Amino acid sequence: LRVGANEHAVPDTRWIEDPKSPYWRKLFYSLGELRTFQAGLAIFEQLTAKQEAGFHVSLPQFADDLAEFARLGRERGFHLVFLDYPLGPASAYASNAREIALFYGEPNLDSMYRTHERYQRTLRAVAEREGVAVLITAPALEESATPSFGSSFMHPNATGMGITAELLYDYFVSAGWLDK
Repeated sequence: LRVGANEHAVPDTRWIEDPKSPYWRKLFYSLGELRTFQAGLAIFEQLTAKQEAGFHVSLPQFADDLAEFARLGRERGFHLVFLDYPLGPASAYASNAREIALFYGEPNLDSMYRTHERYQRTLRAVAEREGVAVLITAPALEESATPSFGSSFMHPNATGMGITAELLYDYFVSAGWLDK
């Protein structure tokens, strides 16, 4: 289970479907880099005036949700491991740092990274209390010779997801959950 700082209540975008065609998907995701799209997003943010308290799931709720996953795992007999949720390097997003931070309800990128770290500390504390392992992927993603984050600092790119998949597979094998 991988959860991050922004397990949030953003405007309902369930009506937006991920394009099926790789060409349309590339076009769809490349829109985020266009100044026109960024300006539209900034206007949308101002119009909807998200409040930070309503944007993030509170830390106590986040902890309760994680503990519930652990309880359900024990109760229903499934294996559970929490994954950390590293963010890409802030320096790579300096050109639109303000817009990114505002989108996530933070005044600036530094504040957003500090908020994210509080959620990650909560994840580690709940995991320790509940006896759930935490698979740390951050060092492998950060040390990759090939960039592991793309245009979204929140989400690993194909390289990052491949690294994560390999770490998970190795963990599952070492825990005896999978045969090699």
